[in-house]
Amino acid sequence: MDDISVLRKKERNKGIWAVALWVLVTLLGGVIIGIIAAIPEIAAGNTSDFVLSTTSMAFAIFLPNSILFLVFIFMYRKTIADCFRSLDKKLCKLIAIGASITLAVNIVIGMVLTFFNVSNENQELLNTIFKEYPLISFIGFALMAPFVEEVVFRKGFSDIFRNNTVFVIVSSLLFGLIHGFSLAALLYVALGVCLSVLFIKMNKNIVAIAMVHILNNLIATLLMMLTLTS
Repeated sequence: MDDISVLRKKERNKGIWAVALWVLVTLLGGVIIGIIAAIPEIAAGNTSDFVLSTTSMAFAIFLPNSILFLVFIFMYRKTIADCFRSLDKKLCKLIAIGASITLAVNIVIGMVLTFFNVSNENQELLNTIFKEYPLISFIGFALMAPFVEEVVFRKGFSDIFRNNTVFVIVSSLLFGLIHGFSLAALLYVALGVCLSVLFIKMNKNIVAIAMVHILNNLIATLLMMLTLTS
């Protein structure tokens, strides 16, 4: 087995670990926080109509993302350093173009969903959490979550699926499904396609694509702030 094959095998294994860790920490973290939050209600006998509080939902999302953010930075520290060093004018231009494209996709599909009266449950949840925890929402949703999602759905899946077409299809569909199972998930599937194609165009630079996603979420968060405070 030559050096390139060995390197690709290592990258594939790391990609599998990244995806597995994301599933484990996200699901396990959400379940543990849900159980802790449910204990007082169960003790009081309120089991039929129990709903997680906004605090529980916020930390069920924020804590797993915080853990994964730190773990992935450590796991991919050399890759991240190399990607930072390779940032040039061409990549910076692609980052700006990519952020503009993803924002346009969000606006257009959002308008279509509104026209057909399709609710975006994921966005509604974020709005609810943001009202009570703006700082946590900003750090978690605008900064950490985009990086974590790009490591998993772009870097991880591209290392697992070497065929670019398979990678784009699989990562985009799964990216859409983690944001909900309604028609609103189409917004995130489209966003996933844009990010996956951009990732390939950027020579699979994880820092560059993370910047695109962060800019997209940052603008969305600022717009949400203006909407909720107006």
